[in-house]
Formats: sequence, C-alpha cells, structure tokens
Amino acid sequence: MTTLPPEGDDPGAARFWEQLRLVREAGIDVEVGPPGVEPGSGRVPEYVYERGHLLVRDRAVADVNSIVPGAEVVGSPVPGVTKVRVSDPVPEVMARIDARMGPRRAMVAPNHLMFITGVNLCPGDEPAPVPADAAPVPAPAEGAAGEGVSVLVVDTGLAREAEDPGYLARHPWLSGVTAVGGHDNPVTGGRILHYTGHGTFVAGVLRCVAPGATVRVSNAFVNAGAILEDRLGAVLLDALPQDGPWPDVISLSAGAKTWDGRPPIGLEPFIERLAAGSGTVLVAAAGNHGEDVPFWPAAYAGTAGGRSAPVPGVVAVGALRDPAHGVGRACFSNHGDWVTVYAPGERLVNAYLDGVYEYLPSSTATCRYASPARYPDCTCVSPARSGSLSGADPADQEKFSGMAAWSGTSFATPIVAGRIAALAAEIHRETGVRDARAAAARLVASLQEVTDSSDGLPLRVLP
Repeated sequence: MTTLPPEGDDPGAARFWEQLRLVREAGIDVEVGPPGVEPGSGRVPEYVYERGHLLVRDRAVADVNSIVPGAEVVGSPVPGVTKVRVSDPVPEVMARIDARMGPRRAMVAPNHLMFITGVNLCPGDEPAPVPADAAPVPAPAEGAAGEGVSVLVVDTGLAREAEDPGYLARHPWLSGVTAVGGHDNPVTGGRILHYTGHGTFVAGVLRCVAPGATVRVSNAFVNAGAILEDRLGAVLLDALPQDGPWPDVISLSAGAKTWDGRPPIGLEPFIERLAAGSGTVLVAAAGNHGEDVPFWPAAYAGTAGGRSAPVPGVVAVGALRDPAHGVGRACFSNHGDWVTVYAPGERLVNAYLDGVYEYLPSSTATCRYASPARYPDCTCVSPARSGSLSGADPADQEKFSGMAAWSGTSFATPIVAGRIAALAAEIHRETGVRDARAAAARLVASLQEVTDSSDGLPLRVLP
C-alpha cells in the first residue's frame, strides 16, 4: 500500500511525489524543478528532467564543451540534436550556459520527462468503476465514420485482453484495434497498476467517435505513464517515416511543461517534419494543471513559448466539465490562447480492465482546483478510499469489471481526434483525397464560441 504524502504539500503536489516515485521505480532517473522544490516544502513542482543530461542542438555542442568542462556526448537521439552528460547538477550547468551564451542559450535545455496528462504526473482523476454493462460515454456512433482513416494513439499501449474474443464480445467497438511496439502492462495477480489501461480507454473513446477508423496503439508510455523527451521525439519521428505512409491522425494524450516555457528541443525534429508535410494532424492534450502555462507539444497549436506562428497540423484539446454543472471548461483543464478546442472531458465511460485498483493516498473526494462558490459539485474527483462503489476491502481499493469512468484532457483528446478522422473520411468521399489537415481546418471553422459560466471567458467548443 502506498504511503501518505509528505506534510506541507497541497493535494496536487502530493500526487506529484507519489507518481514520481512510480516513475523512478520504473528505472527513469529524473529530478524535479524548479530548484529547491522537494517533498514537504509546500512549493509546487513544475517540471521533471533527466538527471545529469542535457539536449543540445548540434551547432551549439562546441559552446557547451567550452562552458562545461568534462561534458560527454552520449548520442544523437533525433537528427540535429545531441545528448550530453554533465557531472554537475543540471540547474547549475544551465545557469552557466545562460550567463555565457546569451540569446543562444535557447539551443540547450534539460531532457524533460513527458507524461500522460494529468495532475502533474497523473490523469485528471483516477478511474472509477462502473457496471460491466455500462454504456460508453460518448456513445458509439452509428455507421462507419472515419472509414479508411488511419489513427496512431501514442499512449501506454493496448491491453493484451483487448485482442481476446471474450473481451471484444463485451467491448465490440474495439474490434480491429491493434498494438504497436508491444502491449500495456498486464494485470498481475488481479492487480491493476497505475496508468495501466489508459491507452485502451483512449482508443475506446476514439473508436466510439470514429468506428470505421483504423486505430493502432503505441506503448511509448508503458513505464508508469512516462517517457523522456528525447525518446518520445524518436517515437514520434518514426511515426512519420521518410519513405513510408504517415498516419492521418496522431492522438497524443501526453506532454509536459518545460523549465523555461520554451518548446522542448527533443521534439523539434518531429514538429519540423510534421509542419513540412501535409495531410497528417497531431491532436494533443492541453494538460490537467488548471493553468495557462504552455504544455508541450499541444502548445505548438498557438504562439506560446515565443513562437511567431502556430505549427500547421497541431490541434490542442482542453476539457469541458460535465454539462450538468454549467457551461465551461473543467477546472483541471489547462487553457489559454494556444488551446484550439474544448471537448467533453469529465466522467467519460469506456473500456478498462478486470481487476482491483488501489487508489493513491492523495486521492480526494473534493475538487483539488475550484472553490465550491466558483464551481459547485465538481466531478473531477475519484471515489478513492471509500470502497463505496464495489464494496471492496480494504476501503482504498475498488474492483473493476472491464469498464471505467475517467476524467481528464487525456480523454477529450480522442473525441477531437475521432471527429477529425470522421471528417477526413467525408472529405475523401467528396474529393477522392484523404486529408486530415483539411478535416482539422473544417472542424476548427465549425467551432462554436460559448461563454464560461464560471469566469466569463470565451471557449471554442465542438458543434
């Protein structure tokens, strides 16, 4: 059973430290920024980066070698980027580089940890069990919307059970969805690991919106829902091969904030190739920190981080609250002018696993973000430490029977990815050309502007 969070941390920070432990147990050696943030400090963690390593644009490697004696080149994870090992703490090295390189310091950065979107390292809330025969939300679309359109979901992977005839009989909307690079973590001894099932749930939501789409699920985030920036950059770049077909849509319910708010260096080769190409769309979650701070790569959809223009082919997705609680964004959803569209993101229902899930100590039955006066009856909470839904014993565990309710921008994202896939199929029928980028443009042109009932700000939502 997990231990209680350190005293002095707010719920978001407490959740962060719990999940960081899981990341480190998965073998990813990382540190936390900004400097001085530690458990119990009461300071909010902002970003995570690989210990003792930097990413450097190739043309700045000589500068780094002159500023950081003993810096060691350890590889080139993506074209144009060199990975360097340093012996001194990364914040100290970055301070020296900032002082010496001036404007060229943007050519060097930590190797950030990217994670499936959430409260720092965790989804908007944890999954809640629903009856095995519960209907998916959103409901499966009729017909074959998205037929012929290829979608790559980059996530924790597809559960192996999702290819079993018995499982598919209960979750027919997942029929034909396949795994790329391996499956999600298995349920062992009836226990569901944290993050396991996230990729399957995302794929299920997407397939309900676009039942005709060809969906593949990558397991890039199989290790505690996280991957280092340079490795994600390589995974995404491999999805756009120089000599092969590209997926029409990439659905990515993951990302990170960076140490200085600038775009992550390790993703730039992928972004440059995406922008230079045509037809493919990256649909990326805006993140669940409840902030307007840029969350990458979704923030490429706007001019955040000093960029002069949005990147073609990137759509950033924020989450709407349960409409029963008023019009507006979910309190956990990131926001800002870099967010393209808001889609339903609270208490969606879809395919999950069979087994017992243990909630984290920082889980709470009250909203972590909004005051009751501003956002009453918030639904972005888990039933943790109650056992009330399944009668599980002990009380901080719940038994799942193949379906779950879950909230987060993670799950708003496949709704938009599925809508783009459906429009791409329509455009193909009209013109004979399958062009997801044209479909995204059509979707954006159709968005409706509504006023958030909490803060009066405008939101662009799906029609």
